[in-house]
Amino acid sequence: MHENTDIDYKALSTDKETILNLLLEKEGYANLQTDSIPLIERVGALPLSFAQQRLWFLSQLEGESATYNMSSAVRLTGYLDITALERTVQEIVGRHEVLRTAFETVNDVPIQRIYPTVK
Repeated sequence: MHENTDIDYKALSTDKETILNLLLEKEGYANLQTDSIPLIERVGALPLSFAQQRLWFLSQLEGESATYNMSSAVRLTGYLDITALERTVQEIVGRHEVLRTAFETVNDVPIQRIYPTVK
């Protein structure tokens, strides 16, 4: 399998990028450049999706519950770099809004608030 870890597409001129893509395509590889999903500004209170409304309603009805939590365990052996693990988890949380989202009630209406960071 072709590894594409050393190509900095942003540093290439348009002509060079076109030539590279043609050469890769000729060798049987699709365009390996990946564009990032653009960030959308999340300001203020956001309404809950239908699925979120359902879960919010059930939490109001039943109270605190672990019903919808999924747990698993992993046994690690050997040296664990705690600092690297912390950085990795912070990076994952930073990339995924769902992990920084909290539900709040404002004027008896449930909303979701997406925090820029979690500490």
